[in-house]
Amino acid sequence: MKTGIIVSMFLFAVLFFSCQGPKPNPNMLADRDPISMGTMELELEKILSSSLEKKEATVFFAPRTDSVYLQFRYQSITYRQYWDRAGRAAFAAALAKYRKDYEDHNLGLAPAKASRAYGTLVGYTEWGQVNISVLMSAKANPRMELGYRFSGGSPYFTVLQRRADDISGMSSSDVTRESLTIRSYFTRAQAGELETLFNQDYLLSLIGGINAIRTTEIPADVYTEAE
Repeated sequence: MKTGIIVSMFLFAVLFFSCQGPKPNPNMLADRDPISMGTMELELEKILSSSLEKKEATVFFAPRTDSVYLQFRYQSITYRQYWDRAGRAAFAAALAKYRKDYEDHNLGLAPAKASRAYGTLVGYTEWGQVNISVLMSAKANPRMELGYRFSGGSPYFTVLQRRADDISGMSSSDVTRESLTIRSYFTRAQAGELETLFNQDYLLSLIGGINAIRTTEIPADVYTEAE
């Protein structure tokens, strides 16, 4: 009798703890490592300067979380800027509004309002000194602003990633790590290239096979204010 009770308690415990284990990610599309989709150009602000410099970002699709991330160096730090499905949809909607405002010569907001002209969202980023996942230990959920900004007389579609506290729990009690404020600048062609990589049907096609992405140099936009 006692043996039966012990066995029953053991089976109950196994069942209980198995149910309490990690739940599958509801966003998982496939149990696969991140897939590289090639590189693309964007522009970032130089240190202590308002001028821009071209940077190369490597774009990855992470099927386990249904997210796309851009990996790039900024001020000697490697960042991964993640875009989930909702964020990608927000990016596409914002870009459509920017294209219309560009064509209508309706880009007249003050810089602060222009930076968030097309909406905001909560993002996710990781960063570290070395491009190795285990060393990309800092993580944050920064506020992301979608808008535009002029530089050198030309407008750019922009993504402003605000400074945010590290939420990894790896910081010491007396030092709080923060992500940097990063504003990414895109010409319409560059933003359109990223929008193509964000397309859900395209991402789903990658699960069955990696397609090569050809990257070409994209000229800057030329913009003339309406009289």
